[in-house]
Amino acid sequence: MNRAPGRLWGAAGLVLFSTACAAPGESPGEREVQTLPAVEEVRVGSVDDESQIMTWFRQMAVAPDGRMYTIHPTEQVMVMWAPDGTRLKTIGGRGDGPSEFQNIFRAGWVADTLWVMDLNGHRFKQFNADGDLLGTFAVPFVMGEDPMVRQPPRVDDMLFDGTVVGSPPAFSNQIASGLLTHHVPMIMNREGDVVDSLVPIPFGNNMWAISDPEAPMRGGMYMPQPYADGPIWAYVPGERAMLILDREAPAEERGSYRLTKVDFNRDTLFSRTYAFTASPIPATEADSILDATAERISGTRFMGGLPLGTARAWAATGMYRPSHYPPVTHMVLSQSGEIWLRERPEGDDAPWLVLDREGEPRWRTTLPAGVTVLLADGDQVWGTDRDELDVPYLVRYRVRRDGDG
Repeated sequence: MNRAPGRLWGAAGLVLFSTACAAPGESPGEREVQTLPAVEEVRVGSVDDESQIMTWFRQMAVAPDGRMYTIHPTEQVMVMWAPDGTRLKTIGGRGDGPSEFQNIFRAGWVADTLWVMDLNGHRFKQFNADGDLLGTFAVPFVMGEDPMVRQPPRVDDMLFDGTVVGSPPAFSNQIASGLLTHHVPMIMNREGDVVDSLVPIPFGNNMWAISDPEAPMRGGMYMPQPYADGPIWAYVPGERAMLILDREAPAEERGSYRLTKVDFNRDTLFSRTYAFTASPIPATEADSILDATAERISGTRFMGGLPLGTARAWAATGMYRPSHYPPVTHMVLSQSGEIWLRERPEGDDAPWLVLDREGEPRWRTTLPAGVTVLLADGDQVWGTDRDELDVPYLVRYRVRRDGDG
C-alpha cells in the first residue's frame, strides 16, 4: 500500500555541461552529461490510515538495510519505517525520560549506532538500529556575561567518527544588522571545549530580514531570501572535510559557480567552477512575492501590527533582488560520495546535477519541484513531499541507470 506506481521523472538524453578547474585563466571545457530518469519507489503518508499519517518533518536517517527513521518535532518522536514504507515503531515522545525528547533536532549514524540530538540540553541519545536506547550524553556550554554579544559555541551535529561539531549562535537580527557576517563551524569535545575552528562561511544573501529599517535590533520576521545566493555548505560524509558552494547570481546571462572542498586542516582538496546560463528575473515575479509577503504579515501581531504599505516597504528594504536567477538552490551530499545540486525549478520539475566526490559531473535527473530531498545514497534519494491538502509524505526515488528494469 506504500509502494508508488513507478512514476518516472526526467527523460533519458544527453546535455552539454561546462566545467573548469580553478586554475587562473583556464577556459571551461564542455562534455556530455547523461540525463537519467528517476522513478518513485515508495510514498508513505495518508489522511485516512492512522498507521501512515505523518506530521511535518525535515530530518531523517536511513539504515544500511533500508529502514528509514523520520524526525517529527510536533510529537517529539522518531518513527521507524520498513524499506517498503510499513510503519515499524515509534520512539520517544515529549518529556524528559530516557528515550523522550523536548526539542528533537536531527539524527545520524556512527558505525551501527543511531544518534538523535535533543537541542534542549544539547543531548545526544544513542540507539541501536531496532530503536533500543543504548546510552546518552550531553555537551555542556557556559553562557557569557552578555548573551547577545558573547555567545559560547554550542554543539549542533555529530560526524561519522563520533566527533561533535558546533558553532556560536547567530541571531537573525545580528546577521541582518551586519554585526555577524560569518558562520564559524568548530570542532568540540564532549566536555564542550572548542578543539579547533574550521573555515568560516559568509552568511551572504541567504536570509530575508523584515524589520524596522530604523531599528533592526528590535527584532522582526526572518525567512529565506526568495533569490538566495549566499554560500551553502555541508560536512562531507565519511571524511573530515567540508564542501562549500559559492553560487552568486550573475549580472548577465553567462555565469558560473564554484565548489570547493576543504579539509579540517583548512587545506583545499579541490576547487572547481561550473558554467551555466542564467535567466533574468521578471520584475513582476519579485513584486508578486513582495505583495504576498506584505499581505501575510500586515495586520498580524508582527511588530504590533503593520499597515499594508509599511509592511511592503519594510519587506522591500530587506529583499535581495538580483537581476538573474542564482544557479543552485540546494546541495545534498550522498552517503556514498556523490554531490547532488538542485538547479532552479521550471514549473513542476526540479533539475538535479549529480557530481562525483571530486566534483566531476556524472549525470542529471529530474524530481518533482515540491520534493525536498533530505538524504541521498548512490542512485537513491529520500525526502518529503506535500499534496494539494498540504499533507506530508515520505518519498524515495531511484535514478534508473542504463539496463535497469
